Amino acid sequence: MLGIVRRPLVWIIASEAPPRESVAAAVLARRQQHQQKGRLRRAATALFAALLLVLAVPLLVVLPELGVPVLLWSLSLLALEFDWAAEAYAWVTWRWHQFHAWFRRQHMPVRVLVIAATLVVAVGLFALLFFH
Repeated sequence: MLGIVRRPLVWIIASEAPPRESVAAAVLARRQQHQQKGRLRRAATALFAALLLVLAVPLLVVLPELGVPVLLWSLSLLALEFDWAAEAYAWVTWRWHQFHAWFRRQHMPVRVLVIAATLVVAVGLFALLFFH
């Protein structure tokens, strides 16, 4: 095992995903930094995150390629203020790191197959959305 280098909310994954507790601790550390900001800035951040969340829901249906990143961005901003969002964001981040570590361990043909399958699904959804 090569180990994991920790930076604020960024993990460089050598051979395996970080433990769930480490990801949650990183989210909580970022949240504590945000708590030091003024009330107006915190309220503006929460309002902006809520608007992003409302925008992300229809985007998930129409353009998932854009809706998913917007949803994750809103969740990361909401995690600065709300416990439920911090737990959800920590879980999603942890699962992403697990998938990324699994993907890096795979041989090149498996990686190509995963990417090709993802592209086929994306093109199929695009065709269903715009050609029917």
